[in-house]
Amino acid sequence: MPGGPWRRPGLLAMICFALVYALLQGLHLALRDSAGHAVLIDTMTVAPAAALVELFFAQDEVVADGPRLRWPQGSLSLSTGCDGLEVITLYVAALFAAPVDARRAAWALVGGVLMLWALNQLRVLMLYGAYRHARDSFDDLHTFWGPLLLIVPAIVLFRFLLRGGR
Repeated sequence: MPGGPWRRPGLLAMICFALVYALLQGLHLALRDSAGHAVLIDTMTVAPAAALVELFFAQDEVVADGPRLRWPQGSLSLSTGCDGLEVITLYVAALFAAPVDARRAAWALVGGVLMLWALNQLRVLMLYGAYRHARDSFDDLHTFWGPLLLIVPAIVLFRFLLRGGR
């Protein structure tokens, strides 16, 4: 075939997506045993989540304690995966592979990552609420509804980007 497989934009997009995703996930996994993990979990996930929990459940006296939300009667540990980076890395890799101009992609990158981070904080708040006050719903929220809270908006935002903001 003239030009070979590299003349196919779909194939290039898939390769770009796979390479960027592999790079980002590799970096994320490499952080597990480093100080970067504490930044991702303790500083960027647990600390803001504790402040958010305090707004809605002040009576629980929740504080951030490293990778845990701690209250007088117990704690909830957050670990890799609780930071929302699985969905964020998929979203970022999709942006790098998307056929859009750099300016729009940059806005989508910054806005999308901030939106997904904020939604992840909401997800952690909901998981805390379920764990403390509706334990029977925790597993469904943790494994099904919580991930959808990040996945669906990421897809919608990406589709919005591909349609030129329409």
